[in-house]
Amino acid sequence: MHHQGEPFKPDTDPQAYLRRMQTWSRTAKGWLDIVEPNQLQLDAVVNLMALLAAKYKVPLDDIKSHRDHSDKTVCPGANLYRYMQEDYFRHKVALRLAGEQARAAR
Repeated sequence: MHHQGEPFKPDTDPQAYLRRMQTWSRTAKGWLDIVEPNQLQLDAVVNLMALLAAKYKVPLDDIKSHRDHSDKTVCPGANLYRYMQEDYFRHKVALRLAGEQARAAR
């Protein structure tokens, strides 16, 4: 069962899911309903997302927040969630992964 009392989908590995969630959720700290994330925080989120997307073969469409999976949380805060809604992170991660692939092909 997910930490918010929701059951895991049958094909979900709970340990891997929670490990990824714990890793991803520690990147941007602050009360992001009130405070705007700064560029260093946004870059850190992009860097971590790109690293984990490459390592775990996560499709860009699967990059989501807690709020996208549960209506019982406001995580990651309105000011960071706006970037999720506008596909900022997916776009930046796609650019980062494309750049890494181009460098690897040289």
